[in-house]
Amino acid sequence: MYDYYGMDSYPVGTNSIVAVISYSGYDMEDAMIVNKSSWQRGFAYGSVIKVESIDLSLKASRAGDNLVFGIRPGDPNVTEKLDADGLPFVGSILQPGDPFYSYMNLNTGETFTVYYT
Repeated sequence: MYDYYGMDSYPVGTNSIVAVISYSGYDMEDAMIVNKSSWQRGFAYGSVIKVESIDLSLKASRAGDNLVFGIRPGDPNVTEKLDADGLPFVGSILQPGDPFYSYMNLNTGETFTVYYT
């Protein structure tokens, strides 16, 4: 997963200084001593933020379609997860199967919901 997300491209993290001392050269083990407070502050923790740009003009099937982000008022499928603008609430964490965004066709009144995968 390290290569898949391209973690070398994210300049975030914690630098660690490790001293490995071997007594005879043959007794070195795979171990690291870490300060407890640095571990509690998030040492060895990473975050990956995905960004997706959505262009509604590319989703319009006809030239006369007027698409806007939003949800139909009272739609029980998405009102718990999406704001009135049809996008997730700020700071929400999406799980696979949650509604990702919703847009409406103002000409026909249809609402389209795209789910997070």
